Amino acid sequence: MNEIRAWSAAVCMASLGCSAIRLLAPKVGSGKLFSLITASFFLCALALPLLNMTSTPELEVDLLPSDVVAGLLEQRVTEQLTVQVEAAVCAVVDEAMAARNIAAKKVEVITDTSESGGIYMKRITIYVDKQSVPIAAVVREVLEKQLETTVVIKTEE
Repeated sequence: MNEIRAWSAAVCMASLGCSAIRLLAPKVGSGKLFSLITASFFLCALALPLLNMTSTPELEVDLLPSDVVAGLLEQRVTEQLTVQVEAAVCAVVDEAMAARNIAAKKVEVITDTSESGGIYMKRITIYVDKQSVPIAAVVREVLEKQLETTVVIKTEE
């Protein structure tokens, strides 16, 4: 509580000082610069407690029930695996497209988790420009065989 009281006193003193400087400064010329400097100083005085925060308190995992911890861990692992699967699929798509001298504008990978906990791809959507659609159709067939999933080619509009 004393910290809040000290901070509010510092803000009051800063506002008094800034007001006095703005009253004494001329209204034109360098007065505009004084105005900007005092406003910046006052904002810094307001933000000072945020700069003094060292870190946010961390969640004590030991205090949580074991089933909650296991659920959180499983969720985090699933999220990380999904990101890795999507990155790997994007790399395969980019490689297949580069082999035919075209580039995908965007690749969307839709994944899901099976009952056994495995991650599988439901669909891959590749966005290309209109001139690349015929070549992308060939890439689609190759990727469907290689990745064993549905691949959709769309033009970006």
